[in-house]
Amino acid sequence: MRHRWCALLLSGAAAFRWSCEDVSPPYLMTNPEFKTECEGLREIDRALNYAPTDLLHWGPDAGTTCAWPGVSCDGNMQVAGLELGGGGLNGTLSGVDMTKLSALQILVLNENEIRGPVPPSLESLSMLIQLDLSANNFTGAVPNINAFPAIEVFLVAEA
Repeated sequence: MRHRWCALLLSGAAAFRWSCEDVSPPYLMTNPEFKTECEGLREIDRALNYAPTDLLHWGPDAGTTCAWPGVSCDGNMQVAGLELGGGGLNGTLSGVDMTKLSALQILVLNENEIRGPVPPSLESLSMLIQLDLSANNFTGAVPNINAFPAIEVFLVAEA
């Protein structure tokens, strides 16, 4: 079984800086899929601030990324789901490159205080079956539902 490690060091409500290389065994960092996904999670972490909650206690003590609260993986150990609804998240995702999470099927960010435009790269996630951005403060264009051929749940309205 492949293991995936990244670290998120929690203290207070600020955005935290961490590196996949800090806690990843060297052999994992040679795997381009792992490194790309880990950097995608790192971008999300850097873009959002949050109050310390059980939801985002990510890091080496929580095991592999697939075992982190709010993160789920597919049979190939790729990040397939991010379910971070109601986690007290705030900030903007406009600069996040969502293409780094290419296997993502579920993205739930509802009931947070995320603001600004939805990242345009979100529309590249053609495997999404569930997208819930509702009850946030997003501005600008709504993602084009046609970009998600497998979509079953598409919630983008404000509450």
